[in-house]
This record gives sequence, C-alpha cells and structure tokens, in this order.
Amino acid sequence: IATPDQPMEQAQALVTGANSGVGFAVAQRLLEESFQPEHSRHYIALTLACRSHDRAEEARQNLLQRFPHAQIDLLSLDVASIDSSTTAAQEYLRKHTRLDLLYLNAGIMPVRGCNWKGLLSKNCWKFITTGDGFVLYDDWETRDKTQAIFATNVMGHFVFVELLLPLLRAAGEDCHPLCNSGTVVWTSSQAASEHALDMQDLQHRHGHNPYASSKRIADLLCIAMNQREQRHHQKQKQKHREDTEDSPPEVRYYTTCPGLVMSQLTAFILPALVWKLVLPLFYLLRLFVPHFTLNPYTGAEALIRLGFEKRQSLALKYHSKASIFGTPGVYTTPLIDPNHRAPAVLQQLQELSQQLRKS
Repeated sequence: IATPDQPMEQAQALVTGANSGVGFAVAQRLLEESFQPEHSRHYIALTLACRSHDRAEEARQNLLQRFPHAQIDLLSLDVASIDSSTTAAQEYLRKHTRLDLLYLNAGIMPVRGCNWKGLLSKNCWKFITTGDGFVLYDDWETRDKTQAIFATNVMGHFVFVELLLPLLRAAGEDCHPLCNSGTVVWTSSQAASEHALDMQDLQHRHGHNPYASSKRIADLLCIAMNQREQRHHQKQKQKHREDTEDSPPEVRYYTTCPGLVMSQLTAFILPALVWKLVLPLFYLLRLFVPHFTLNPYTGAEALIRLGFEKRQSLALKYHSKASIFGTPGVYTTPLIDPNHRAPAVLQQLQELSQQLRKS
C-alpha cells in the first residue's frame, strides 16, 4: 500500500453478476491483481453490480475479509429490466469519470429438462461438450415484453454498456498503468451457435435454443462494436491530425467462454446425485475437452487475462481451459462472422433499445 505522501492511482472496474460463480471469481481475481506487491501505488476500485442487494453485500463482505483495504462499491442492477439497466448506468455516470474494465457477466440459463435420447444420437459428443441440443430451456416474457434470456444475457447489458461508453473512452484515452483501460469483456459460451440465431426473431420467441442464440449475439456484438470503435477512433485522430497507424481504439470489446463451470447457473442441468457421479469423468475428459474448467476461479482465467495482458487480438474468442491437473490456461478460436450479420445485429439492438427506453 502506498504511503500518505504517495497517492494511489485508481483504476475503476465493474463486474455484473458478481455475487457468485464466475462473476465473484472475476471480482476476487481483480483484487488479487490489484494487491500484488509490485502494484503498491496502483489499485483497482471495484464495483459489484448485482440484482440482489443482500447477496451483493454478502459477496462484498467475503471479499473484504481477504482484502480488507479494498474499495468495493455496490450497484443495484437487474439486466432483465431496461429501467434498471438505465438507472444503474446513470448512477455510475454521476459518481465516476472513467471506467477501465467492464465485465458483462450476469446471465441466466433456465433449464427445464434434458434431451436424454440425444445421448444415443450421432451428436452425442457435441451434446456432452457444449450442451447444445441436450439442454432444454425455459423462457418467458419480462415486464418489458422481451424474452427473459435475451433480455438478461444481451439487451440489458447492451443498454448498460452503451450508456457507459463515454467513461470507457475516457479511460482508454488515459490508460491506467495497472490494466488494459477501456476493456469490455462479454461472457459468452461454448454453446454460442450461429445456426440458433434467427435474424427475423432475434429474441428467439419461436426457437428452441434461446441460450445459444443469446450468446452468439454477444459474439457478433463484439465484432460490430469493435468495428464501430475503430471508425470512431480513426475519425477522432483525423480530426486532430494524428497518425492512426498501429494505434488501437480507446475501447475494445472481447468475447470469452469460461468453460463448463459448476455454479448456480449449471447446477440445475442435472440432479445433484448425477453431478456427483459424472464429475470424476469430467476431470478425466479434460485430456480431450480443455474447457471443462469446472470451478469458477479457473473459469475466470480468460476474462482476467484480457484485463491485464497487453495486445490481445480482437479477431479471437478467448476460452478458459484447465489441464487434467487443474492448471488454468487460455486458448483461442477465430471470432468470425461468416454470414455478415454483426452490423445488422447491432442496428437491431440499437433500434430496440430506443423503443424500450421510450415505452
């Protein structure tokens, strides 16, 4: 910790869905990075953005037990609600002048059952490794008349990050020495599926895989929003007659997959007894399926690296992985848009956002 005559320089980080699972692990690991001895003059001021104030306060107290000098604020945020997403963003804007790291992690995966017969099909391996086609989802309309999975995993976060864009750009222009200022990290999934996405039914009202669709939208939003930021960056540099060559945009959007993590999100896919029986198998399957991270701390690996390791490519999707011995790591896959849908997805969400905020 810096002495009184050596003022500490704050970086601001915000994590949605931070009271449990991967979100809590991200918060914990951000503070671990912040309080490394070599960072004695720099630290991260953390905001936990959660729906439940009681659970957020419990998470805050758990973090303070380990990091008693940490600055941890709470922000009430229900990303299933446009009003809540708007109000939360406005509150954060009133209190802060920058936002260095934004983790869009909150989400739901309401399971109503499993397609057990699918395990006997030719797609058995895909079912086991991604859950695509094996997990059956429940979905419903929110008060905003939007589908719950789409609203929680995509729409609320989109409204939230769009309103916070000035703070992200401000941080990106004045980079903090501790982290990659101006970084936005979406929590996507291995289950994100191009074939699940219907451009005529973005909310997936009539489909059977709303979770895979919502996570694919997050992937495409990263592509489209990075393209938009690059155009903005070039325009600003030209306006000030500055060279844009090898100069990254102020804000960068990344999409990540924490892997298969045992958390409240996945607990209801299978009965508790079945989980106990199959977990040893999953540990062995790490030899072939590295994204079986299984615990939230390991699942947060890719998300944390994007916040601190320099020069990460925007053309990749980042996956957390674990060795058979549990050693955390990261692997990447190309982040592509073969059907050129990304700009149209962004436009549809902008239009829907305007409609919902007016209603």
